[in-house]
This record gives sequence, C-alpha cells and structure tokens, in this order.
Amino acid sequence: HDAFFVYIELTIVPQNIEIKVRTNSLARVRERAIAMADQGPFELSQIDYFFPVPNGRLKLRVENSTQPGRSSKSELIAYQRPDEATARYSDYLLYATSEPNLLRESLGRALGVGPVVHKTRELFLVGRTRIHLDTVEQLGTFVEIEVMMQGGEAEVDGQQELNRLMNELGIESAEVMELAYADML
Repeated sequence: HDAFFVYIELTIVPQNIEIKVRTNSLARVRERAIAMADQGPFELSQIDYFFPVPNGRLKLRVENSTQPGRSSKSELIAYQRPDEATARYSDYLLYATSEPNLLRESLGRALGVGPVVHKTRELFLVGRTRIHLDTVEQLGTFVEIEVMMQGGEAEVDGQQELNRLMNELGIESAEVMELAYADML
C-alpha cells in the first residue's frame, strides 16, 4: 500500500484589542506613559501606504527608527477591524519585506493606490501592551493603546487591561474614535 500523509499547519493569527483617541494634551499623557512603561520611549517615523481591498484593510508600513539598537523595518499588514467608537478587537497578519518600494509598486499596480499616512510615533511598552503617541501629518496628535492578546485568551481579559491603562493615562471612553488615520485623510 502507498502511504498517504496529510500535513496540516496551524497558524495562530495574532490578535489585539485597541483604542485610538485624539488629544491636545500629548505631553500630559507622555508623562504618565513614561511612569508606567517597562520600555521606551522609542522614536519612530512611519509611512503607511494603504491599498483598496475587498475585505479588511491592507497597508505597507515603512518604519525608520532613530533609536540606537532599534532597526528600521518594513511590513505588509493585513487586518480585520470594525470601525466603531469603542475598543476594537482585530486580527492581523504581518509579512516582513526588505523590498518595500518594489512591493508598494507591485501592489499599487494590481490593487490601486489608497491613502498614505505620514506619522511620527513614540512607542512605550507596558508588559504586553503598546502605547503609541502619534503626531499625524494633516490630522494632529493621537494616543493609541494596543493590548496584544495571548492565544485562546478571552476578549474580556484584554478589555480589562485596556480599561485599566486608559484610566491610568487619563483617557475617557467617550473620547475613543472609530476611524483609522487613512479614513480621516
């Protein structure tokens, strides 16, 4: 008899729960983030190139770091996230590339070109959570909090951590925005 093998590879798709708020008091939030952070701030310059797709969102992020020991990187990011003015749960996939210009050109030819978002970001790490203090060209200043979910973890656990950090940073749930930067341009 011929042997028959089935190979199945299970991939756990990364997930997070996140919020975004516009702020005019980035300095106040920054002071609180510094006091809470395990690591950071890391100063980043990011350009996000969005592409129109039928499901979810697709962007190519080109990131440059000015921090010693922290390298620059480029990633294609596909993600699903509802547009709601509340904490949003999202699934995403990352694909690192060393050829961002070629990938951007290829995707642009195949899919068309969407908005381009230019921002500077200060990144703070608090355990498994990423706090971003963003200055976005043409839009202003924002705070994003992303709680990275563990495989099989209940969404309510991530929501509790997010609520705690919002409280410590002085962010009210009424301030939470529903739109992505690309949608605001």
